[in-house]
Amino acid sequence: MKRFLALAGLVLCLLPVAGPAADETVAPPGGYLAGPRFEAQSAGDVFGGRTGYVHPYLSVGQIYTDNFFNTPDNEEDEWVTVVTPGIWGAFPAMKQAPEKTTTLNTTPGGMPLTRFRQDTGRRFQLYGGYSADFYRNENFSDQEETIQRGEAMLDVNLRGGLGMNLLAVYDDTHDPYSTGVNQLPQTDDYTALTLNDLVTWEIGPRTDLRLEVGYYALDYDDARNAFRDRDDLKGGLALGYRLTPKTRLFVQYEYIDIRYDREIQDDSEEHHYFAGLSWQLTAKSRGMVKAGYGQKKFDHRSSDDKDEFIGELQLSHQLTPKSSLNLAVTRQTNESDISGTDDRLSDFVSLGYLWKMTAKTSLKLDLSWLRDEYNDQITIGGQTGFRDDDYLRCGLGVGWNVRKWLNVSFGYAFEQRDSNFDTFDYDNNAAYLNLTAVM
Repeated sequence: MKRFLALAGLVLCLLPVAGPAADETVAPPGGYLAGPRFEAQSAGDVFGGRTGYVHPYLSVGQIYTDNFFNTPDNEEDEWVTVVTPGIWGAFPAMKQAPEKTTTLNTTPGGMPLTRFRQDTGRRFQLYGGYSADFYRNENFSDQEETIQRGEAMLDVNLRGGLGMNLLAVYDDTHDPYSTGVNQLPQTDDYTALTLNDLVTWEIGPRTDLRLEVGYYALDYDDARNAFRDRDDLKGGLALGYRLTPKTRLFVQYEYIDIRYDREIQDDSEEHHYFAGLSWQLTAKSRGMVKAGYGQKKFDHRSSDDKDEFIGELQLSHQLTPKSSLNLAVTRQTNESDISGTDDRLSDFVSLGYLWKMTAKTSLKLDLSWLRDEYNDQITIGGQTGFRDDDYLRCGLGVGWNVRKWLNVSFGYAFEQRDSNFDTFDYDNNAAYLNLTAVM
């Protein structure tokens, strides 16, 4: 509590003087409460506004949670301090870093959402960034962690309508507490490497081709999680036809080869067939919807092969000059986090609303729901059955640009897991206060 009050006091000392506002940032420190299929915007995500080649930044945050280990009972509360130094740079210079790519260690190929080429409009663009989150706990010092993330991107526009975007992301992080069947007060640390290459080619006035190649490597630190270590290879091809200057119809095929280091989990191949529509009606409204058929074929357990309806929706719309809405919906198969079980079917919905209340303040609301249906039976505490989990998360945050180089944000987040196995239920309430300085 003393740390929280000290941080609040520092904010009050800085309030009297304010400069021109930068873009608002509403972010919990260190991406805390990043549960399954939800990745909170990190305090290291820099609000823009300054042209330059190199952008160092520093963030300091304080978090309170009433259920540190995500347990169904005997909850432990905790105060957590998060310090996040980071830096990003670009050549040629950029005012704002490219949009952060979401990665997920249970998704085949490592990326739960379709990646779009971030075309800067330049012939050549190079970007790189690094951040580290240092966690310090008031009560559970043995649970203190350091999370690191590095990313790099190269975008090239060539003649003849040919473009290429190379992406590399390195994560040194951990799963949230109470993942899989692990209910011990310990983290499941891992490193992950995501490589992805997008090639686009404007074949003619109305037709285009998109080629995607990817690699994902997952490696857990502890032997108890070695069954999850794997390497994924991904390839995809999409053919598009422009119905109007603002709308595009496409068909798409994806192939993913999933290879585990241990024979506890069965290797598999996935084949995805999609038809979809993408649009950018105005600079304020853009999106994509696709639906299709997914096959998952196992190397040894052919009786467990799956055929599922899969799909995805991404929508971004500016409602007014001061408010915007983002929606994501997916249905896909994900890898299991329980030893000896094959996979799970995941349905996910995420809704975010941002309102710029004034030139210096903004409010952010987010709501997400996830349902995981495991495809193999498990036995826990004498109960045997197919495990189904429902996750609900809602958050409210307020950001304030105190000075041109300083942003303050505070907020609240609630997360709940409701499982048909009661031992996996939990509720988590968290509040945060965060300062981010950009040099």
